[in-house]
Amino acid sequence: MTNRVVDRSCPEARRRNPLGEVCRLRFRRYRPLLAASLLLMTWFSAPAGAQKTAEPEDLSSSEPDLEKHGLSLSSAVDYSVGRYGSHVTTQILVFPQEVDWWLLPERADIKLTVPYIWQHGLGVVARLGIGTQAPNQRAITTSGPGDVLLEGGYVIFKDENWTPEVRLFTELKFPTASSAKALGTGKFDGALGTNLSKSVTDVWTALLDLSYSFIGSPSGIPLRNIFAWSAGMSWEIMPSLQLAGYMDGTTPAQRDISGALDLRAEVEYKVTPRAKLTSWVSAGLTNGAPAFAIMSEFSYRFWTP
Repeated sequence: MTNRVVDRSCPEARRRNPLGEVCRLRFRRYRPLLAASLLLMTWFSAPAGAQKTAEPEDLSSSEPDLEKHGLSLSSAVDYSVGRYGSHVTTQILVFPQEVDWWLLPERADIKLTVPYIWQHGLGVVARLGIGTQAPNQRAITTSGPGDVLLEGGYVIFKDENWTPEVRLFTELKFPTASSAKALGTGKFDGALGTNLSKSVTDVWTALLDLSYSFIGSPSGIPLRNIFAWSAGMSWEIMPSLQLAGYMDGTTPAQRDISGALDLRAEVEYKVTPRAKLTSWVSAGLTNGAPAFAIMSEFSYRFWTP
């Protein structure tokens, strides 16, 4: 029997017989299966968060407005000057201290204001027309505590869809100011009113305040009840900065005097989510309003449930 010698230098022999060639053929056959196995191993070994598509942030949900939560304390300085239809210029400087407590967050609050007054002229009562028509007008300088104000409010509707935010309030003025110094009338006053606000766009908000005050009359000086209103727009330039413009008006408390009408510009800056600065200036359009007024207030919400 003749042994067949294979010449391994022959190309045909290398293609048919070598072990390396057999392995390469088998690898090519199973290459798709190996690639799929590697892909599955990579998928299951990746972190769970990487396998999920990032969900878009829900911009409709926001943090609660701290302005309507908890307890806040504010301190302000209010300066005004005007003649109120008289021949005497009256300057009034008020330092109101205010505590605002939201008993029910975003729903019900109670507010207490305790002012201290310095004045030169006919006094705070000149704003009601008291003394402005007297023949013996003369300027006096007095100071002392002002009338304490207690206000309670409740939000019956929130700013949603087509419904504006509607807050009803009632206010009681305690006659703690001296009538002898013309710091007050010496009588109780009461008021009923509403605060309306509606978001027009993401940055613009329409505002309207309406109130009716029951004025207590000093002896021998009959005073009328007063209807007051304030209409304006606010513009949120950025989350911490807001500008607003208003027109404010009141009906006269006495006959033969003009009611108050003025224009007011306001800026509010939030130093932190709990602290803010508010300032405004106004210019009177009638004799019943101060010719010029300016106010600056700092408030801090130091407790939130």
